[in-house]
Amino acid sequence: MRIKIPYGSRPGEKVISEGFFACPFCRYKRPYVKKKVVKVNYFGLISIASSKALMEYIHCGGCLKVFPVETIETENQLKVQLLDYTLPSSSLLDQWQFAYQKLQCEEILGKNPEFNSLRFPILTTSADQMQKAGASIKLKMFDDTKVHMYNILSLSNQYFEGKAKYKFDPSPADENVKEFSEMAHYILSKLPN
Repeated sequence: MRIKIPYGSRPGEKVISEGFFACPFCRYKRPYVKKKVVKVNYFGLISIASSKALMEYIHCGGCLKVFPVETIETENQLKVQLLDYTLPSSSLLDQWQFAYQKLQCEEILGKNPEFNSLRFPILTTSADQMQKAGASIKLKMFDDTKVHMYNILSLSNQYFEGKAKYKFDPSPADENVKEFSEMAHYILSKLPN
């Protein structure tokens, strides 16, 4: 009886460094991860990664595109014309804080006992998305803010479609979900294009 032990090589990725750079596609500051592709030799359950890089690249955390390593060099970074996002006259951050407080996101995420009757996963997820939107606004990453707002809208649509499809009775969370949806529309209307 012969036992076959798998052996050979395959590509593998290693993270070298992380940071922020001026993305040539997004055209504003984005987080990046510098990775290298290495050859991984394996024999049975043992894997040994080579230290020699087959290829290195930069992966943008915003547009998720891949760029050559030279993109993060200073002279290439200076060539990128960043878009200048200016906030509307009334501060977007103030409007977000108003929405965050009105929706009582702090209490929902803090598991306040007062909210036990409203402990629906959709509220927790929506409050989490609203909180992440605030961080995106502070960093002027408005595309990310839009994603978080669209996530809230998608959640509320799925919630109400499910209730209609299965004919569920009204619940205490219905009004809260509706408020999250309205606030997401409001924040989206205030975001710069």
